[in-house]
Amino acid sequence: MTSHTLLYIDDEPDLLRIGRLFLERNKGLAVSTCESALDAINILSNQPFDAIISDYQMPGMNGIQFLKHLRQNGDETPFIIFTGKSREDVVIEAFNNGADFYMQKGGDPRSQFAELQNKIQYAIERKKAEKALRESEERYRNVVQAQTEFICRFKPDGTHLFVNEAYSTFFGMQEAEIIGTQFKPRIHPDDRDNVTRLFASLSLQNPSAFSEQRVIMPDGRIVWQRWNTRAIFDEKGKLKEYQSVGRDITEVMDRETELQQKNMELQASYEQLAATEEEIRQQLDEIVSTQTALRESEQRYQAVIEYQTEFICRFKPDGTHILVNDAYARYFRKDKHEIMGRVFSPNIHPDDQDLVSRFFSSLTYQNPEGTIEHRIIMPDGEVRWQQWNDRALFDEYGHVREYQSVGRDITEKKLAEEALKEQNVELNAAYEQLAATEEEIRQQLDEIITTQTALRESEQRYQAVIEYQTEFICRFRPDGTHILVNDAYARYFGRDRHEIMGKTFSPNIHPEDKEMVSRFFASLTYQNPEGTIEHRIVMPDGEIRWQQWNDRALFDEYGHVREYQSVGRDITVRKQAEEALKEQNLELNAAYEQLAATEEEIRQQLDEIITTQQALRESEQRYQAVIEYQTEFICRFRPDGTHILVNDAYAKYFGKTKQQLLGENFSPKIHPDDYERVRNFFASLIEEHPIGTIEHRIIMPDGEVRWQQWNDRAIFDEYGHVREYQSVGRDITEKKRMEEALRLTNNKLHLLSSITRHDILNKIMIAQGYLDLTTEVNASPALAKYLDNVTNAVSAIEGQIIFTREYEQLGVSEPVWTPIKQTIERNYDQDIQISYDGPEARILADPMIQKVFSNLIDNTLRHGEGADQIRIRCRETESGLAITYEDNGSGIPEKEKERIFYRGFGKNTGYGLFLVREILTITNITITENGEPGKGARFEIHVPKGGYCIDGASGQRIQ
Repeated sequence: MTSHTLLYIDDEPDLLRIGRLFLERNKGLAVSTCESALDAINILSNQPFDAIISDYQMPGMNGIQFLKHLRQNGDETPFIIFTGKSREDVVIEAFNNGADFYMQKGGDPRSQFAELQNKIQYAIERKKAEKALRESEERYRNVVQAQTEFICRFKPDGTHLFVNEAYSTFFGMQEAEIIGTQFKPRIHPDDRDNVTRLFASLSLQNPSAFSEQRVIMPDGRIVWQRWNTRAIFDEKGKLKEYQSVGRDITEVMDRETELQQKNMELQASYEQLAATEEEIRQQLDEIVSTQTALRESEQRYQAVIEYQTEFICRFKPDGTHILVNDAYARYFRKDKHEIMGRVFSPNIHPDDQDLVSRFFSSLTYQNPEGTIEHRIIMPDGEVRWQQWNDRALFDEYGHVREYQSVGRDITEKKLAEEALKEQNVELNAAYEQLAATEEEIRQQLDEIITTQTALRESEQRYQAVIEYQTEFICRFRPDGTHILVNDAYARYFGRDRHEIMGKTFSPNIHPEDKEMVSRFFASLTYQNPEGTIEHRIVMPDGEIRWQQWNDRALFDEYGHVREYQSVGRDITVRKQAEEALKEQNLELNAAYEQLAATEEEIRQQLDEIITTQQALRESEQRYQAVIEYQTEFICRFRPDGTHILVNDAYAKYFGKTKQQLLGENFSPKIHPDDYERVRNFFASLIEEHPIGTIEHRIIMPDGEVRWQQWNDRAIFDEYGHVREYQSVGRDITEKKRMEEALRLTNNKLHLLSSITRHDILNKIMIAQGYLDLTTEVNASPALAKYLDNVTNAVSAIEGQIIFTREYEQLGVSEPVWTPIKQTIERNYDQDIQISYDGPEARILADPMIQKVFSNLIDNTLRHGEGADQIRIRCRETESGLAITYEDNGSGIPEKEKERIFYRGFGKNTGYGLFLVREILTITNITITENGEPGKGARFEIHVPKGGYCIDGASGQRIQ
C-alpha cells in the first residue's frame, strides 16, 4: 500500500497521541504531530506532507488563519479542520478559504477516526487527480498551441470553447476575441450547403468527417481550407460540442487547378493538330465546290432580281449604276442598258433633297443600313412617293464601295395616310368633346354619391345619438302612431321598440293631468310650435311618476300638424326633493320660532361656559405644575422643530432656559450613526399608528455622548397632516452602560464556557479513545464491567457538555417571526410521513424554534414504537393559536406526561424535550402532552394572542 504522510496539529498533546494511534493503524498513513500552527509552518518549510489536519482553536494562530497563510503562499496541500467548534460562521469561513473538509470532534472515537481516514484518503486522491489533470491539460495545451494547423472546439450554437494560436492568427484576431463568442468564418456561398449537410450528417454512429471549402477573408481574398471535424456526444447521446482540425490548402488547390488547365490545353492542342491536316484537305475541296456553287448562286440571284416587282439597284457613290432590275427600269420608263454603267439620278423633289443627302451621309461602317421615304418628280411632271431600303458596302479602308437599294412606290399609301390624318383630327376633336362631357357627368355622379354617403352618415349619426341618449325620444303623428322611439323610451315603458313603432301608443296620463296635456298640445301652432310640460303618468304596475317633455309640432305646407317630435325625462326624484324642501321650509319656520325661545337658554349656557373656562385654567395650572415637577423630559413641538411646550427638566438637561426654547426651532444634536434611524422613526408615525418608542444617542454641548429613550406621539389635523409631536423622554446612559457591561460579562462567560467545553470535549475524546483501545486488551470480566461503567459515564458527561452548547444559545438573539410550515419542512425526515393542516401562520419565537420540531420528530423516531406517520395541525382559538403534534406510535404513559419535560429524564440524554419547553417559554409559548397511552403521543403547543399572525389558509402533506 502506498504510504501517505500526514501533519496533525492540535494544542492538546493527549489528543495528538490518541489520534496518531488510531490513524497509524492504517499502515498507509505516517502521522507527524505538533502543538501549534507556528510550529507547523516551520515544519512545512522543510518537509512537504500529503495532507494536513488542524484544530480550529489554538493559541497564537487559529486553524483558519493557518489555512489562509498556506493558501496565500501557494500551498495547496489537502487541509481538514478537525475541531469541537460547530458554529456555522466558522464552517463557512473554513470552506471559503479553501478547506477540503470540516469535521466536528465528539462521538465514538473508532468510527470518527475511521471517517477521518476516509476523508484524508479522498482529499489526497482528489488533489492528486486535480494535479494530474492540470498537468495533462497543460501538456495538451502546449501541444495544441505549437501546432501550425488550425484547432478549435465549439458548441452547436457556434460558441467557441477553445482556439489555438494558429487559428486566431489566420483570421487576424486574438484568441480572447473568439473564445466565448459565436465567431463564424465567412463560407463561400457556393459551399454553404455542403458544409451544412456535413454537420447534419454527423451522428453517434458516424461522428467524424472531412470537408474542403472556400472561405472569404476580411480583405476579400478567397482561400481554400480542409477540415477534419468530430462531433462529441454526452452519455445520453445529446450533441455536446464539435472538435475541428483544419489547414490552408489554397496553394495546393491553385496548383491542382493550374495543372488541370495545362492538361486541358495540351489535350486541345493535340486534337487541334490532328484535325488541322484533315481540315486543310476539306478546305481545298470546299473551295472548288464553293466556286461552282457561287456561279450557280449568281445565276439564281439574277433570276430572283429580275422577277421582283420592287425596284432593285446597285450604284457607286458617284451615281454609276452597276445593276438594276426590269421593275426599276420600267418605273423610270427606260431600258436597263440606258442605266447600267452610266450615272443616273432620279429627279428628287426639291423639298426632300437635303433629307436624302443627310440620309446617305448617315450610313456608316457601324450603321450601314437605313430606310427613307421621299418624293420624286416623274418625267411627265407627276410627283410620286417612294420608300427605299439602302445598304452601304465598304472596302477594307472603310470607304463606301457601293450602295444596294430596294425600293417601292408608296404614293397610294401616302394619300391614304393623309386622308386618315384628316379623319383623326376630326375624331380627336370629337373625342375631346366626349371626354369633357364624360368628366362633367363623372363629377355630377361623384357629387351624387358624396351627397348620398353624407346623408347615410348623417342618418347613422342621428340614429346613434338617439340610441345613446338616456332621455326619452319619440316622433308620433296626431293620431298617436309612433314613427320613431329610442331604446330609453321603450325601456321606460317596459316594451320593445318594435311593439311601439308603427302603432298607436299612448302612455297612461294621470286623470288629474289629462286636461292640462290636451290644452298643451292644442296650444302648439305654426307661429309657436314648441313648448315644455310637466305631468304625471301611471305606470303599468300602478306607480305614479313625474315626467317633463319638450315637444315640437311639425306642420305641412297647408299648416296642418304632420307630426310631433318629443324629448322627455323622468323628474320623479326632483319632484320628491321639491316636496321635501317644502316640508323643510315648514320645519325651518317652526325652528325659527323655537330659536327665539332659546336665547334665554343660551345666556344661561354662556354663564356655564365662563365657569368651565375658569375651571379649565385651574386644571391647566395643575397640569403645568405636574409637568414642571416631572424628572422626565416633556416637550411638544411642530414638524419644523418649533417647540410649543417644554418642562424644566427638558430645559435644564440641555443647559438652556424655557424662554430660550419655547417658540424657537431647537433640535438636539443626534449622533451621526443614529440620525437616519431617528428620521425613519418619525416618518413611521402615521394616523393609524401614531405612537412609538425609540432609543438613540445625542451629543451634548461639551461633546459627551449620552443615550436617551423617547415615547413619542404624533398629533394629526383633520386633513391627516402632522400638527405636532408630544414627547416624553429620559436619560438612559447609565442603563446602557450596565447593559454593555452585562453584555461584555456574558461574552466573557460565553468565551469561558466555550473554551472549557472545548477542552473537556477534547479530554473526553482522549478518554473514549483509550477506553476503545482497552477493548483490544484481554481483561477480567470484573475489569471489563468497570470499564463499561466508565465508558457510560464518559458518554453521559459528553451528552451534558454538548447540551450546554445548545442551552447557552437560548435567549441570546431577539425573537423572530418564523413560518411554521417551512420550519417543519426543513426538519422533514424521509423515514416517516409528515402532514400539515392549517393556515400559513407565523409565530414570534426564539431563533432556535427549529430545534423544537426537530426534537419532537427525533422523539417520535426514537421512542414512538411502530410510528410511521406524524400529523401537525394548526388552528386559531379564543385564547390564541393551538399547534397540535401527533404521531401513531406507542404513546406516553400517564405518569410520565409531565416528567418527560424534566432535565435528564428519559432513555437517551434526557435533554430533548426539556430544551423544547425552554425554547418555547422564552416567548411565553407553552407545551403539554395530552395523548392517550397506546394510541400515540400528542403534544399541544399554545401561542398567546399577539405572538402569531396568519397569512392565509392551506392544508397539504409535506411528503
